[in-house]
Amino acid sequence: MEPAPRPPLPGSPSAAPPGDRRTTAPGAGAHLVAILALYPVGLAAQALHPLPGLAWTELFVFLLPAAALAARASPRGAVRSRPSPARVAALARLTGLGAAAGLAGFVAAEGIAALWTAALPRRLVDAFDLSPLFGGDRWERAAALALAALAAPVCEEIAFRGALLPALLRRGSPGRAIAWSTLAFAIVHLDPIRFPSLLLVGALCGWLAWRGGSVLPAVAAHAANNAAALLLLLGPADGPAGDGPPPAVSAAALALG
Repeated sequence: MEPAPRPPLPGSPSAAPPGDRRTTAPGAGAHLVAILALYPVGLAAQALHPLPGLAWTELFVFLLPAAALAARASPRGAVRSRPSPARVAALARLTGLGAAAGLAGFVAAEGIAALWTAALPRRLVDAFDLSPLFGGDRWERAAALALAALAAPVCEEIAFRGALLPALLRRGSPGRAIAWSTLAFAIVHLDPIRFPSLLLVGALCGWLAWRGGSVLPAVAAHAANNAAALLLLLGPADGPAGDGPPPAVSAAALALG
């Protein structure tokens, strides 16, 4: 039996009364269409230069449609009430638990990535290797770190767990809504090598967003997962010339969500 949806915390996109057309967010289809319409431009930008292209994709493919649809769904002249101190404290606890869950999810995702890549041809794995994104000069390296550890978790969680998940929850059970939002999250990365790890991270973030009634625990989990992957990816010294990165480093790159 599926658990009943939990009451949303203040600020959650699912807090709108379902019967009020002025406050009901557009459907999941509208949100996915907006993402897919902008995604080819993001891919073209990434082809020109990976880092600016990825930044453009996070901001204008993932974040902008979610923000635009949320603004369209908000009633005119609506004023948000300030959450009570008890709600703020509860959300802070959930966010901390989300970060801890993200670290645990990283351990699982890294194990899945190691097993998955061991069964695939090395040439295919190398074609989707993310390590070169973090191998530029100091400023490029810092930009890549900020993009992976901060921008991606915020923009992608707002898009998939802040906008898409509530739209799916209005049309079906929590289990199906989390599953479909997770599948969309994994597919849109267009990375068959990271696909299993993306499914795990997406499912974890979807569950946290649903249980917490807010996207913040999911953002914390996503950021913790990516930060742990980056620490492992950038920490070990390079192996012997020609050997490529150690298996743990390759798995860390694949655990990035």
